[in-house]
Amino acid sequence: MVPPQVAMIWMVDSHDWERIAEAKEQLFKKFLHPSFPSPYLLIFANKQDLPSTLSGQQLIEQMDLLTLPDEVNWRVEPCCAVTGEGILEGFNWLENILGNHEEGLY
Repeated sequence: MVPPQVAMIWMVDSHDWERIAEAKEQLFKKFLHPSFPSPYLLIFANKQDLPSTLSGQQLIEQMDLLTLPDEVNWRVEPCCAVTGEGILEGFNWLENILGNHEEGLY
């Protein structure tokens, strides 16, 4: 039997350009800490309903997510917490990835 797994869910204010570096620093510090041994990361890029907001691709670049270790399964889901847009899609991805883990596919 495959041991159960946990995931990290991270919400980023993608409208606050000035604090993206801080969000990146905190994410990498917590997610890559040895006491958090999960390879699953869901990042919600919130406030997509506002003008001048970082897109999901821009957030990936600004937060250097491509530098995460290869064994990390991650996803950036653009969303709007006010309307709920993108939230279900993110949790569906997480449900599928954790289900695959339970079945021994990851």
